[in-house]
Amino acid sequence: MMKNLHKGLMLSILIICSLLVSAQQTATSTDILGTALQDEAYQQQLGNEAFFNQSPLDIPYLEELEFRTETHEFDPNLQEYALRFKFNSRRQVKVQKGINQGERSLRYYAQQAYLEELLFHRYQLLIDVWYHQQQLETSNTQTPWYQDQEQLIRQRIAQNGQRSYDDLLKLEDDRLAFQQQYSESSQKLQLLTRLGNNWLDTPVDSIVFPALPTPADIALYWQEWQLDTLVLPWSVQAQKTQKELVSLELAAEQAEKRNRLNFLQVRYQGDNNPILKEQLTLGVGVTLPFRSARSVKNQYLLLEQREEAWQEAEKTRSWLEKLRSAEGQLASQLDSYDRAKTSLEGYIDQFAPQRLAELGVSEPELLLRAQGGIFYRQQLLLEEQQQLYQDYLEVLLLSGRLGQAPYRNWLSVEREGIGR
Repeated sequence: MMKNLHKGLMLSILIICSLLVSAQQTATSTDILGTALQDEAYQQQLGNEAFFNQSPLDIPYLEELEFRTETHEFDPNLQEYALRFKFNSRRQVKVQKGINQGERSLRYYAQQAYLEELLFHRYQLLIDVWYHQQQLETSNTQTPWYQDQEQLIRQRIAQNGQRSYDDLLKLEDDRLAFQQQYSESSQKLQLLTRLGNNWLDTPVDSIVFPALPTPADIALYWQEWQLDTLVLPWSVQAQKTQKELVSLELAAEQAEKRNRLNFLQVRYQGDNNPILKEQLTLGVGVTLPFRSARSVKNQYLLLEQREEAWQEAEKTRSWLEKLRSAEGQLASQLDSYDRAKTSLEGYIDQFAPQRLAELGVSEPELLLRAQGGIFYRQQLLLEEQQQLYQDYLEVLLLSGRLGQAPYRNWLSVEREGIGR
């Protein structure tokens, strides 16, 4: 009877645990990245752009219609009326269209730069989440190793007395550092998950990853990118457009200066004579160019044009330096990861407990020490891989791929689209 009761209790516990596990809410890395497109400030920028696109910003050919009237001897029959038309030239209209297009481009670059920043921060969080998840998984495999170490040392204490207590004290110090590291990773993972929840509509318990690109995949991407055409970052494109806008402002000043037709006027003057004798006149105003304050403004615009060109060249130079540096760091980190991986594989081939057992090594202390060496090299490899992902992300950012449409998940082998 008690045996059946015990079995029923254990079955109930297993069912409850399975329900708790299945009830956990998860989000994928693609879900986290997709929240960047739903950012409130980014959506506000898109709304502003839609408003500007619906609003007519081009200047008309007819700039102004002015109505004038003037009395003569306060006699209504002698009242004088005039209509004055002011025009923009075809060149003025064309230049203004170019200015409007440039300003639209600046707003678009600002939007994309902001979105790129949102994506970059989410990628950084995801890399940290992945690292601490791996850290906790590795730590879980090390816990039994510390228990085996303690059991072995206590056996020596029973045999040798107090002489082996030094090993036990050292083990306790090592285990305390291990437990602190485990607790720190667990707390950081919880904090990162909460930060990710700030972007999600529904809070989740954990973030899961599709198949991440392996270092071999990243090395393959790196070779493919060598053949790609460089994509200017949004800041450099914006600076280039800003320089062009100054040139267009200068062209607008020159177009206005060359617009000789100031106004066209139609005037009507009534009198007491029959209607056929009423006077209707046509007048034209012409602007005569001469050196004035406008030429001073042109000089300032020319100076600003030179300054914007220098800023463009400087930003391009600085970006290329950062890109080449990041690419060099990525290549170096790929080599560093390969060395760490080769070191781990070589150590396992020679000193894995199974390998030592095949060679006739049966001393428990040696076998545990060999397993500890594997744990140490696995941790080094994990840190190298984390740094590799960070360098990979930096190259994606500086090469313009991170924020390039169609947006994709670069932390997935499939590189699936985000925000669909």
